[in-house]
Parts: sequence; structure tokens; C-alpha cells
Amino acid sequence: MGWSIVNQFKRIQDEIDRYLRIMPLLTLVSNARFKERLERIQNDQYDYTLEEEDRKMQVAILNKEPSMADTVLLKKTLSCSYPSMRFEQALLEENEKLQMELQRSQSSMNVQHSQVIEHLIEVTEAASRHSRNLEASYSKSHDGKAFSGIETCHKSIGALSTVRNTSIPSPEYEVQYARGSDDMEDWHTDLLDCCSKPKLCLKTFFFPCGTFSRIASVANNKHMSSGDACNELTAYSLVLSCCCYTCCIRKKLRKILNVKGGACDDFLSHLLCCCCSLVQEWREVEIRGVKGPMKTMAHPPSVQQMEF
Repeated sequence: MGWSIVNQFKRIQDEIDRYLRIMPLLTLVSNARFKERLERIQNDQYDYTLEEEDRKMQVAILNKEPSMADTVLLKKTLSCSYPSMRFEQALLEENEKLQMELQRSQSSMNVQHSQVIEHLIEVTEAASRHSRNLEASYSKSHDGKAFSGIETCHKSIGALSTVRNTSIPSPEYEVQYARGSDDMEDWHTDLLDCCSKPKLCLKTFFFPCGTFSRIASVANNKHMSSGDACNELTAYSLVLSCCCYTCCIRKKLRKILNVKGGACDDFLSHLLCCCCSLVQEWREVEIRGVKGPMKTMAHPPSVQQMEF
């Protein structure tokens, strides 16, 4: 037991001695490489110049009063260093760093370094002034263009309204609904004005599925037959939410036709008199000349005979 410990100690001691002999060799090798590189640098006779962009940047920094082009170049360079900051914030960050470096240089009595830093601080302040002047001039020109654009927009809207008032919609043309207009319009007929169309009122009262199917076809932009409408109304009536379903269809129709109103108005209209609401909706569709999608007709192929 004791001899095994002694042997392990000797083996570890030999390994330590080997590492100690290797360390000076590594130091000598690194020193030799350093001397070789230093000699290469000293023997280098090539002339090194800055790239064109770096040279322009150096000229812009050396100018005590940078021009607009120098400010744009400085802005481009800072945008690469500070991609998530505005130009004013990036200049402020650089100014704070330069102020700290200036204090260190003044404390270490490094006059030349302090002069260079003071010049850089003046460059950042001048660039900040040029940037503010550039933004002010741009905002003025942009406001003028925006005002002229608003006048042009008002003129085009007036011309469009004139054309809309004088044009007559074709009965065979499927109207593409204007959803982008900001001017909300009122219903052309009143909710209790259903008696002015007695035939439509009676038809809706005795067969509401027919009128509702045509309204739903326009609101959903998808053809719905009377049978489908009857099934939908029956299913929602079983869960006591038929009024909510017809209210949602009225809301969709209002958005398509750009009619004033709200969810509460739609719900109360169908809750108090669903028949009057359906008549009002369908009359609005007819007055505006809107047509829903037509049912797709499928024709069977003609009879063919095989000749032997």
C-alpha cells in the first residue's frame, strides 16, 4: 500500500517536471514568432492608403464646419454603428463618450489627445445643428406637398361624387361594393315604412326565408337558397338565437352598403319587428342596385352513344 502511493507520487512529480521544462520552450517559441513578425513589419515598404469611403469620412471629420454632404455621410456611418437609434440619439451617445474621453485626457495631461477630442465634439455639435436645419426644411416642404395633395384629393372626390350622381347602374352588372368610403350614409327607407311595399311586406311576413336568403347572399357575397336560409333560421331558433343570427347579417349588410348604425340598433330592430327589418334591408339593396352572386348552374353532358 505504501509503495503504491510512493510510485504515484513519483509519477506525478515526473509529469510536473516535464511541464516545467516545456513552459520555457513555449515562451521561447512565442518570443521568436513575435520577433519575426516585428521584423516583417519593419521591413515592409508598402504604402497603405484608406478606402474612398474612409477617406471621405476622414475629410468630413477634419472639417470644423461640416457641410450638408458631410452631415449626410456622418449620418450614414452612425446608422451602421447604431442601427436602432435615430441620428440625434446617436450623436448624443457619441458626444457623451467623447466628453468622458476628454476628462480622462485632461486628467492625464495629454494635450494633443485633448485637442483631437475637442475637435470631434465640435464636429458632432455642428452635425447636430445641420441635421435639425435639414429636418426643419424637409418638414416645411412636406407640409406644402401634403396641403396641395389634400386639395387635389378634395377635387377628385368632388368629381367622383358628380359621376356617381349622374351614372345609372346597369341591372346586369354585379356591383363591387365600396367599402373604403369614410362618409357613412343613412337608410333610404324607414324601419316602419314597410307598408309602402305591401306585396313585399306580405311575402316577407308569410315566407321570411325567401327575403332573408337574398339579403344573406348580398351580405356574405355567397349564394344562399331559400332552403338553406330556412335550415339556418330553424337551427338558430332551437337555441333561441335566431334574432342574433339575423342581427349579424344586418351588421354585415351595413358594412357593405356603408350605412350608419350599431350592433344595439341591429339587435333591437330584429327583436322588435324582424319582418320590418328584413323589408328595410331588401329595399335598401334594391335602391342601391346591388346584386348578390348568382347560383352556379350545372348542366349534365349530352347523351353519347358508343359505336361498335
